[in-house]
Order: sequence, then C-alpha cells, then structure tokens
Amino acid sequence: MSTKVKKGANVSLKATEIEGDKLVVGVDFAFVCDNAHELDASAFILGSEGRIRSDADFIFYNQRSDGSSGFINLLEKVESSATDKHQFSIDLARIPNSVQCIAFCLTLHEAEQRNQNFSMADRVSLRLANQSTGKELVRFESSDDFATETALHLGELYRRDKEWKFRAVGQGYAGGLDSMARGFGVHLQIPRVDEIDDVEISMDSQVPKTLVNLESKVVPHTESTEDLPSLSKRKRRTSTDILAAQAAEIRFRMKPILGQINSALQSSANESSSRLILDKILQEVLGYTISDIKPEQNIQGRSADYVLSPDGEDTLVIEAKRIGLALRDKQIYQATSYAAHSGITWALLTNVVVWRLYKVTTAEKIIPTLVFTIDLQKGLTDDAAYYFALISKTGIVRKAQLDRLWLTRKALSTESLIIAILNDDVLTRIRNVIARENGINLDLADVRAAVEQDILKLG
Repeated sequence: MSTKVKKGANVSLKATEIEGDKLVVGVDFAFVCDNAHELDASAFILGSEGRIRSDADFIFYNQRSDGSSGFINLLEKVESSATDKHQFSIDLARIPNSVQCIAFCLTLHEAEQRNQNFSMADRVSLRLANQSTGKELVRFESSDDFATETALHLGELYRRDKEWKFRAVGQGYAGGLDSMARGFGVHLQIPRVDEIDDVEISMDSQVPKTLVNLESKVVPHTESTEDLPSLSKRKRRTSTDILAAQAAEIRFRMKPILGQINSALQSSANESSSRLILDKILQEVLGYTISDIKPEQNIQGRSADYVLSPDGEDTLVIEAKRIGLALRDKQIYQATSYAAHSGITWALLTNVVVWRLYKVTTAEKIIPTLVFTIDLQKGLTDDAAYYFALISKTGIVRKAQLDRLWLTRKALSTESLIIAILNDDVLTRIRNVIARENGINLDLADVRAAVEQDILKLG
C-alpha cells in the first residue's frame, strides 16, 4: 500500500516494503490549460554541504544521466505509468558514499515570456515506485496555493545513518530552472550580455559564453565554459503539435481515396476490392510499411484480418469487413479475442467507410470499450482526421495521446460520472448548498436518495 506523505514529512524507504534497490521517481502535474505549459523535471545530486559536487550532478533534459556510476537517469519515454509525465530511474545500490541527497524539481520553461507560474496548476505530485514491479511506495501531492513561483523543489531522497529516506518538500521559487540550478551550485553557460540581442539562443547556436555565479563566494570553475551545462534547447514539438501536422497530412492524402471509396460503395465492391482500398489507406495515408502490416494472423484458434506491428511491436488488431457492410458490436469479438490472447490492447473494426477503435481490457472477462468512431460518409471532418492521426504509425508509436483519449472517455462515461456524483464529498457539497439556499439541513441519505431517483433516474 502506498504511503502518502504531507509537506515537510519524511518516511524511511525500509518502512515502504521496498523490494530491491531500483526505484522509479515519477512526476505528474495538471494545469488549467495543459497544452500551453511546457514543464521540465530535473534532479540535483548533492554532497554533505547541500550543493552539487560537480556540474555533472545536474540531471535535466540536456544531461540525462550522472557522469560517473550512472545510478540516476532521466528517462526519455514514460512507459510504466499512465499518469507520470516525467520519470527518473534510481539504483540505490550504485549511489556513491559522497552523495547525501538527491533533490527532485519541476520548472516551467520560458515562464516569464509566457506569463506563467504555478498558480495555474491544478495538481502537482511526486511518487516513488519499485522499478521492477511498478508498485507505488510513496506519494506526495502538493496542496499549496502558489502565486508567482516558476520552480518547485518537490521532494528529495536523502541518506541518514546508512538508510535512505524520502522527504516531501513542496517549496516554490521564482526564477525557473536557471535560478534553481544556480541555487544548488550549478555553473551554467549563458550568452554574453553584449551579444544577446544579435543571436537566437538554441542548442545549435555558436554563441560565445561566459561564466556567471549566483553568489560571490562561489569559486569560478577553471574548465572551459563549453563543458558546462546549458539550459538552451531546441524548440521541442509537443505530441499535440506532431499529431496536428499528421492530421493535416492525412487530410491531403485522403482526398483522392475518398472518391475511390464512393465508387466502391456504389458498385458494391467485393471483399477483395475492399481490402485493396484498406491496404492503400494503411500504407499511403496512415504511413505503415508492408513489413508493419501482418495479414491473416492466428493465435490459439483465434484469427485477425490484420495485425499492425510498427517497428516490430504488435500494437493494433484489425477486423475488416466488406465495404459498406453494416457493422455490429458483436463483429469486434474476433479481433478483441485475438488481442486479449496476444497482449494487444487496441482493436479496430472497419468496413473501410466506418472505423471503430476499441480499447481491450482483460480482468474476469474480455471487455472492448469503444474509444472513437469515424464515418467517412460524413466526409473527413477535423475530428476524423485527428482520430486517423492517433492510429497512424506516427501516432500509435507515441501511445500517450491515444491513452489519454481513452482515459478521458472512460472518466466521462456514464458509470464513472454516476460514481463521482454519488461520492460522499460531492453529496456533502450539494447538501451544504441546499442548506445555504433553502435554510434547511438535510440528512446525507436523503440527498443521496433524491439524486439517485430524481436526477440520475436509478430507481
């Protein structure tokens, strides 16, 4: 069971039933306008004086691993959790004795230019989990109402009497990653003041650099400034940007094929002709190569018309019907059965005109959940182009956006909303509003009964 800690509290990792020495440290957040914010996770490896031992102890997007034993890594891709936005892998057994603490931070990129700060955050959290099992050990949910802060020191692993502990910090700072890094003793490359108006700062810019220290007591490094960490980075395209570009490309490539689909519908094309059009869409529109497409696959007596395997990873099962044939939910059974028995979580049912994507989950039984429907008889709408982008090779190898859409559908399902509405906290708020507006204190049970019968019609 995960241990939840409050700001300022600490917990021994031994008390969390940790198994082995390898951890995942996950950082999660949500903002009022999520897509408008660019956040970076960083870690600072600190010695006995609470400062870095060298500039190699600054772990961030330009320096993802410590330069010595490799006991900490900022992961490029987050795969072990549907909620973590950033993850670090930690091997406690490989941490040198000179390391006393590892501080984990979250910063807003270009916050001043974008007029942003952490007051816009709905949620910020940090968690520790076993790397091998994924079992969560510790979670810290920051509950502070921040104002002008653009950097957060979320928490830290620290050594005490040969034992590793976690402390929830939750402290906010102004100045972003630059200020945070210098506060921990990092020496950074920055553009020369006399040239800052003449260059565009990026990782590719050949800009003369000089060394600036936050505190006069810090002795300047003697090595070349080219060896120092730089916060400059290329403009990173978000997954949203990439999928938007892919959707635009799909609109262009689908135009001539839509005419072929209409002609095939009018002539009642057979299954073979339907497959030719489907193959054309998969390759010329969605970007799959012939080697990515596996036709007529069988496993344990279950068959699939297609399995899409981008870069050798089986990812999506397709049940294909003759063009224009009416689709029924029961037709997805074959594909979902195949998916469930082969470890694939996405299944597609299509008659070339209509496309239905399902998320396949298995507990006591196989459950296919409809995620989206595309109907090309209505034309290629913006939503349809976006959905195609999600299942294109470009979209599906990224996974996060497709998972997010499914989780949104699941969260906003009727069942999920009913559970949320009937939560005691929600019902208590309703009761309080009724008391304020009507001057009567009702029993919570009466409020629940009224909501169930009169609002949700569950009676």
